[in-house]
Amino acid sequence: MELLIVIGLDADLVQRLRSVLEARVVAYPAVPRIYSLEGRVFVESASVVGKWLEPRRVVFYGYFDDAGAARRALALGSTPTFPDVGMTLPLDERAMALLLASRADEGAPGRGYLPAGISLALDKEQVLKWGSRHCGEDKARVVGPVDVTEAAVVEPFLQGRSERILLVGDHAWHLRYESADWRKNVGASVTTIAPDPALVARARRTAQALGLVIAGVDYVVNEHGATLLEVNAYPGFDGESQAADAFIDLVERWWRQVTG
Repeated sequence: MELLIVIGLDADLVQRLRSVLEARVVAYPAVPRIYSLEGRVFVESASVVGKWLEPRRVVFYGYFDDAGAARRALALGSTPTFPDVGMTLPLDERAMALLLASRADEGAPGRGYLPAGISLALDKEQVLKWGSRHCGEDKARVVGPVDVTEAAVVEPFLQGRSERILLVGDHAWHLRYESADWRKNVGASVTTIAPDPALVARARRTAQALGLVIAGVDYVVNEHGATLLEVNAYPGFDGESQAADAFIDLVERWWRQVTG
């Protein structure tokens, strides 16, 4: 059987893939060392020192610190990946992800970028976002005198509900996040609500423009409408068993397609 490397998936999803795919599935919960050469991809064995595996296909799902080298090796190699790492790689860096998402959307707040070492006074409340984490952390609300210690994206602070359109292939779910924390998705409870057709269609246009078959498109929603916050290329399924089912179906279809 052909070798499929799976990186980042929860153990239950890995087990489900093993049950539906005719493949030798080797799973890594974290990112192993990976290199590519002349289009071929090589993954370091987790069990045999000095051994490198050459997969025929790779499933990579999740955000990890210090995964840039491995992801570039996958993107530049010729081994098929799901979701396509070549499409998701530009979204790893926060500023680039916001730039691409904003250009794909119908409108976005006036954002900016503050390099480290800048001191300035803000007359309106803003949000600083530094680093490239996609878990609601590395953010701060600021107003008045600010000393910027880490380079950060800056955008207006918006009051409203935190909502996500979760897209998995042709399926969509409308999720609402509620938390005592202003960052909303930190320690949040998640509720599935009736989909807003217009917002679902808008999110799908954004995801398609970015080449994503799976996406979490996040908005702040208030009386003025919905404002795009960011696009997550590796969203969690937030307890939506049907979303996990749709993910498994997508991988199975991709596997059949790439194996012919």
